[in-house]
Amino acid sequence: MILLLAIASRFEAQAEKHGVARTLAEAKLAQDDDVKCLLSAVESGNPATGPSTIILKAPPNCLVPWHYHTAAEQLIVTEGNVRTEMDGMSPHSLGPGGFAMMPSKAKHQFSCQSKTACVMFVTFDRTYDIFFVRNSAHNGRASGSATGEVPPLLSAATPRPVRFWVKDNKSK
Repeated sequence: MILLLAIASRFEAQAEKHGVARTLAEAKLAQDDDVKCLLSAVESGNPATGPSTIILKAPPNCLVPWHYHTAAEQLIVTEGNVRTEMDGMSPHSLGPGGFAMMPSKAKHQFSCQSKTACVMFVTFDRTYDIFFVRNSAHNGRASGSATGEVPPLLSAATPRPVRFWVKDNKSK
């Protein structure tokens, strides 16, 4: 994500003056720092300072475990079948053109359920952060990425978007 933030800063300045138009093949996808099975690239904006759009590519069975953001998030699926779950809602399977909106601080998770990679665009309406939910009633359904790993706690001294583990009030 550090590299993505540096790239985003450069593109943000260019986009304000000239706009952005590029093909999926031109996206500079790199391994995501928060969920190792994801590839991600900032398409517009700067997640460290404000609204942004990020493209995500997930291999089959990649799981982004229960988490939430301070920002509201919108997700649009362009390839594959993505299972989305939000606290208080039934799970939904979204194919190409599928849309989900997660309000600020709404707990959610998603996973690629296709035999091929899933591609999706996510937008955030303000600075990006991520809070993974630990000790949640949800943990029986979400234990981490495709490899079973759960993203590590980020040091508060790390100069990049904030990610933390939080205890869910619904824990037993």
